[in-house]
Amino acid sequence: MNIHMHQMFTCAAVSTKLNLNLFRYCEDVYKNSNKNKHNRSNINGWQSYDIKDNVSKDLIDSIYTLSQTYKNTVQLNRNLKISNMWINRSPPNSYNKEHIHPGCVFSGVYYVNVPKNSGKIKFITPAEHMVYDWPLEYFDKYNEFNSDIWWLPVEENVLYLWPSWLKHEVTMNVSDSVRVSISFNMVVND
Repeated sequence: MNIHMHQMFTCAAVSTKLNLNLFRYCEDVYKNSNKNKHNRSNINGWQSYDIKDNVSKDLIDSIYTLSQTYKNTVQLNRNLKISNMWINRSPPNSYNKEHIHPGCVFSGVYYVNVPKNSGKIKFITPAEHMVYDWPLEYFDKYNEFNSDIWWLPVEENVLYLWPSWLKHEVTMNVSDSVRVSISFNMVVND
């Protein structure tokens, strides 16, 4: 018998490790802001307004390089641009609730400061009915074919990029220090 495995509806995130040292920049933006809450998904934390015109060119260039790799993988035939970018400042007991980024193609995050136990990024399957039809006890081990959630490590200086329609959240910061990241969205640039 000749058996073929046909993978369908594959979704992925891409990542790269950078060393940009942006903590002081993020703290300066926070200190010089009016501290008004602009939170969309960050609970008990702070999110800045758009910083894309004032952030490190190295970060911008790295985002475009990583997005080009992902564009080639999914064979996207459109040029993209960064539409917005913001700082997430997540002190102890803060988290990012489950959300998507509508109207975008790719979204991502660069982790600037990540104390131990300051949270994990969790991705949720778009096949929501899966949890009803494939309960936990049906499987000996979870993998990319049967998982309804997928965790990626939250590590300092790691840049992640994923499809904007993919639901995600960041768990609670249970450390004694602030977690700082820079998030962004990319849209078609026609």
